[in-house]
Amino acid sequence: MAKPVNSKQPPKKIAPQKSKRPWLNGLLIAAMAFVLYANTLKHSYVLDDITVVTENHFVQMGVKGIPTILRTSYWMGYSGSNELGYRPLSLVMLAVEWQLSPGNPFLNHLVNVLLYAFTGFILYLTLRRLFPNNNPFIPFVATLLFVAHPLHTEVVANIKSRDEILSFLFSVCSLYFLVRHMRVPKNKMLIASLLFFFLAIISKENAITVFGIVPLVIYFFSGITTKKNLTITALFGATILFYIALRLLLPEGFTFRKGMPLGDNTLVASPDTLSRLPTAVNILGRYLLLLIFPHPLISDYSYNQIPVVNWSNTGTLLAIAAYLFLIVFAIKTLKQKSLLSFSILYFLITLSIVSNIFFLVGATMAERFLYMPSLGFCIAVACLVSRMKKLIAVALVSTVFILYSFKTFSRNQDWKNNYTLFFKDVQSAPNSCKLQYYYSVAIIDKLQATPHDADYQKQIAQDAIDHLQKTLSIWPHYVEAREQLGYAYYLHGDIEKAKATYLNAQEHGSHNPKLYNNYAVAFIETNEPHKAVPLLKKAIAQNPEYPEALNNLGSAYVRIGKWDEAVVVLQKAIALKPDYEIAMKNIARAYGNMRDFENALKYLERAEQLAPFDPEVFMLKGYTYKFKGDSVAAISALEEYKRLFRNN
Repeated sequence: MAKPVNSKQPPKKIAPQKSKRPWLNGLLIAAMAFVLYANTLKHSYVLDDITVVTENHFVQMGVKGIPTILRTSYWMGYSGSNELGYRPLSLVMLAVEWQLSPGNPFLNHLVNVLLYAFTGFILYLTLRRLFPNNNPFIPFVATLLFVAHPLHTEVVANIKSRDEILSFLFSVCSLYFLVRHMRVPKNKMLIASLLFFFLAIISKENAITVFGIVPLVIYFFSGITTKKNLTITALFGATILFYIALRLLLPEGFTFRKGMPLGDNTLVASPDTLSRLPTAVNILGRYLLLLIFPHPLISDYSYNQIPVVNWSNTGTLLAIAAYLFLIVFAIKTLKQKSLLSFSILYFLITLSIVSNIFFLVGATMAERFLYMPSLGFCIAVACLVSRMKKLIAVALVSTVFILYSFKTFSRNQDWKNNYTLFFKDVQSAPNSCKLQYYYSVAIIDKLQATPHDADYQKQIAQDAIDHLQKTLSIWPHYVEAREQLGYAYYLHGDIEKAKATYLNAQEHGSHNPKLYNNYAVAFIETNEPHKAVPLLKKAIAQNPEYPEALNNLGSAYVRIGKWDEAVVVLQKAIALKPDYEIAMKNIARAYGNMRDFENALKYLERAEQLAPFDPEVFMLKGYTYKFKGDSVAAISALEEYKRLFRNN
C-alpha cells in the first residue's frame, strides 16, 4: 500500500557540492571583474593620479627612479615631503609602466583592471580552501558580490589606488598560503605567507590589520593548538616590526606630519579625542549603509560634507545600536566558530585602522577605506543566503549582482576625467569644500583645452568664481581656493579683483610659485612690469625650473627695456621647454630691440614651425624684416599676417 507524501517538506538549502576544477569558477569571476571595469580603460588621469604619475618626479624617471622610490617616503616624489609613509611597491610598478608607455593612462588602467580581476580569482580559491564542507556556493557568492560591489569603483578606476589593490591582493595571497600551511604544515607555505604579508604592507600600511585576521583564521578554520596559533601570529608580528625598522632606518629618514588640515578631515574641528567620537561613530554607520545601498557614491567627503555631531545625533545612535548588535552577536557565536562571527570580526578589524576612532586618518570618510573590510560584508551575505531555499537564494544573488554591476558600470563612467567626476560629485556632495574647489579647477582646465570666444570664457570663469566662493564660504582658510579665485577673476577679465585676491592669498600664507607667477601676469596685463619682476623672481627662487615664470620674467624685462636680461631668462625657458612658442616670440622681441635681427628671425622661424597659423608670428617677422631693411620680405610676412588675422 502506497504511503501518502507529506506536502510540507522542509526547505531545500544550498547543499555542499564538490567541484573538481575550482579554478574554473575563479576564472569566471575574474572574467566578470574584467568586463565590469573594461569601460575604464580609455579613461584619463583623474583626481589624485597626479600624486603618483603625472606630477611624481620619481615615477616619471621610469626605471631610473626606482632606487630613489625604494629609499624615500610615498609622497617625496610629488610634494618633496618625507612624511612617515612607505609604500614603494605601487610606485615602482607605475615607474615601470611610465618607462614602457610614458604619459599613457591606458596601460595604468589596464594593469589596475587586470590586478582586480586576478584578485577575484585568487580570492575565490582562498575562500574555497578556507571554508568548511568544501562548499563552493559561499565562496563563489562572496567573491562574486565582492568584485561587483560598486564601492570598489574608486579603487579600480583611480590609478592612485593601485596601493589599495596591491595591498589587498597580497593580503589574500598571504592568507591563501597560510591556509595551505594549516591543512598540510610545510615551512615553505608559511614563509610564502609571510613574504606576501610583507609585500602587502609595503603596498599600503592598512594591511597591518591582517595581523589580527591571522589568529582568527587559524582559530575558526583549523584544529591548530592555541600555542601554535600564537607562534604563527607572532611571526606576522615580527614581519610588522621588520617593516617598521626598515622604513625608520632608510637613509632618507622620515618625518611625522605636523597637524592635519581641516579640509582633509572634518574631525579636526573637534576640540579633543572624546568629542570627535560621535562623528567617527556616525561615519561608521554611513559605511554600513553604503555597503548595503551604495548610492550616492562620492569621490571626496571633505569638510563640511559630514558635519561634526554629538551623542544625541540620530545617525550616531543608530550606528551605536548596529555595531553593538554586531559585536555582541560575534562574541556570542565565537565558540561555535560561526562563519557570521568570523565575517563580522574580519570587518571590524580591517575597518579599525581607517575608523578615525583610534587616530585621525587622511580623510573624513572614503569609499576606498571599505575595499578590504567589504569582504567581511560579502561573506556574511553569502552565508545568510546559503540558508535560504535554492531558488530564492539564486534569484536574490542574481538580482543583487545585476544591480551592483549596473551601478558599477555606470559609476565608472563618472571617473572618465576630472570634469565628469567632479561635475557629478559636486551635485551629490555640495558641502565638500574640496569638491567645490576641484570642480572649479576642472571647468577652467576644460576651458583652456578647447577653442572658445571671449563671452564663453567669461561665462565659464563666472561659474568657477561661484564654486570658489562656495568653497571659501565652507572653509575660509582654503588658501589654494583663494589662489584659484584670483585666476578665475583674471579669466573673467576683472584684473583688479584678480590682483586683490592674489594679495589676499599671500596674506593667508600662500607661498605657491604659481601664485607669484599669476599675480605677476596681472601686473604685466595692466602695464606694471616693474611690480611683476620681484614676484617672478620669488617664483623662480622656489622653482628654478619653472619655464612659464621664466618666460613671464623675460616678457617683463622686454617691457622695461632690460633686453640682455630678457634674453638670458628666455633662453632658460626655451631650454626647459623646447616647444615654447610664446617664449620664442618674446626672445625675438628682445633681440629685435637689440637690433640683432638674425637671432630674432631665427627664433621666429622656430615659432612658425610650431604654430604655422599664428598671425602674431608673421606680424613680428614683418616688422623685423622692415627694420632690417628687407622690404620685400616684410611686405610678404605682413600680408600673411593680415590673411591669418582675417581667418581667425
